[in-house]
Amino acid sequence: MQLNVQCLSNKLNSLEVLLEEKHPDVLSVSEHWCKEDGVTSMVLPGYTLADYFCRSSREHGGSLLYTRNGLEVKRLKVSEFSVEMHVEICGIVVTVGDASFSVLSVYRPCTGCNKTKLLNELLDCFNLTKTSEVATRVYTNINGITSTSKVDYIISSSDLCNYKCTVFEPHISDHKAMLLKMSLKPISAPKTKISIRNVNQNNLNKLNACISDSNFVDLYSESDVDLCFESFNNEILYFLEVCCPVKHIFATNSRKNWITSEIRQSKQNLTNLYWLHSVVRSPSTLFKYKNAKLQHNSLINETKINYYSSKIDKSDNKNKTLWNIVNKFTCRKTRAHHPVSIILDGVKYDSPSVLVNIFASHFTSMAKSKLKSCYGDNLSISCTTASLVDNTFYFYPVTKLEVLDAIKNLKNKNCVGLHSISTKIVKSISETISEHFAHVVNLSLSTGKFPNTLRESIVIPIHKGGNLDEITNYRPISIISVLSKVFEGIGSVLGPLLFLLFINDLPIHLALFLVVLFADDTSVVVSAETAEELRNACEAIIRQFVAWCRSNRVIVNVNKTVCIHFGIKNNPVDTLEIYHSNFLIKSAIPEGDHSVNKQPKDLLYKE
Repeated sequence: MQLNVQCLSNKLNSLEVLLEEKHPDVLSVSEHWCKEDGVTSMVLPGYTLADYFCRSSREHGGSLLYTRNGLEVKRLKVSEFSVEMHVEICGIVVTVGDASFSVLSVYRPCTGCNKTKLLNELLDCFNLTKTSEVATRVYTNINGITSTSKVDYIISSSDLCNYKCTVFEPHISDHKAMLLKMSLKPISAPKTKISIRNVNQNNLNKLNACISDSNFVDLYSESDVDLCFESFNNEILYFLEVCCPVKHIFATNSRKNWITSEIRQSKQNLTNLYWLHSVVRSPSTLFKYKNAKLQHNSLINETKINYYSSKIDKSDNKNKTLWNIVNKFTCRKTRAHHPVSIILDGVKYDSPSVLVNIFASHFTSMAKSKLKSCYGDNLSISCTTASLVDNTFYFYPVTKLEVLDAIKNLKNKNCVGLHSISTKIVKSISETISEHFAHVVNLSLSTGKFPNTLRESIVIPIHKGGNLDEITNYRPISIISVLSKVFEGIGSVLGPLLFLLFINDLPIHLALFLVVLFADDTSVVVSAETAEELRNACEAIIRQFVAWCRSNRVIVNVNKTVCIHFGIKNNPVDTLEIYHSNFLIKSAIPEGDHSVNKQPKDLLYKE
């Protein structure tokens, strides 16, 4: 489909409606008016921006090509032959089955000269033909006089058979659109078979009834937490398979759309008014058509805004939904799918079974590798401790209500993890499993052991950026089971407490300085009479702090360590250069008036 759009940025919504109606495989757009830094943000759902040309020194003009997602497309390097204001071109090769087609989008500004004869002679030289001679631009002046002209063409090789070209009014610009349909052997997309669990309210009621009738005898007879959880988990999974069996279906490409029947009806009314005006050619019919066009465009924009606003309002995670929408319309929703391969020691690995083990080995050894790169093999055998005390602390047994609260606070997500149990299912059976799961948690706390099965997770390598073949450019995302999240929710208060216990002896090892501990923030106040003494004191405390970190196997992030300088009012202190192992610590000047009426002081803090 070819369309001279005359400014794409404010026609995207209308163009999306048109694509939903016509479903072209390739869309050629001329006069998009975009600059190089803005054209890639022109997102059309279901389509990929395949190639484009943008003007750099002048306004307007330009050409681009969109292709339907799933097509095999190769970019042609023809835009380099473009000359602004003369010929502006981009091109691709589309492969369908055994056939390949070169598609060029060309825009040549109108110069006012009629060179139709020259164009026809040029086409004959290369055995090309125009697929339609229907006028594509209709203009009515203020006196009601209408003129037509043929300024848009779809040109094809003359040996192309079984095609049909139609010209129609898209109600987007003052140019008509052209649609070329070719008869090709249909290529059916491969069907993807997916497995989904048959979860409905009736099945969930059956599941609750089965769990309620079970007494979980083996669960309460086990003293080992691994066997105890295995008994609990197997019982739940058995009833789940009986009451909510898994069914296998073929995935479809259908998606919810904001384009409503009201928009389609408005489009049809607009088409009818355009036809009426083309027959009557009166000022009144022209006025009615233009007024209806304004209302139609307003309806399109308002409907789309309301659709996404409602989607955000109804979401349980509004921030995530908002960013998903932003990423979708800024071309950052998904990254391109590249063939995965990793190069290690000059050898390229691309076998999935081998890559799985490579990533597993890398992710499990990351911490040790980082420690070794920071400290080498000079790690202390024992950690530092404060003075020992006779008092200790203990846990009160976890109750059924605490388990219910932890389940209630779970976020509604569709991930099921390794145990094939979704959050929706766990929430629906929370009343019947909470007492049994509380027993598992209490056994874990009393024995000091976390169930091994719940330590397992599905790990997905995510490319952070840089070379795709470099394994260090990937980070792991772990999908843990829902029941593991319930465990985590019950013990979430332990995290801050255990961290405070971990760093409790830090002030003892920095005894010469004022250490301020607040939650997970650690600040150290250093003061001195002279700048040189201040520098020496700061570097001394850094050495002591790093020594404590080495003993406790903690990695210091020097890039997040900052030195903030405070000085006497109206007499600022010069920024000091403080080093750690030849690495210059970043300095920061506090915003606003943070001066004091005493001797100059520095504050060194670690984020």
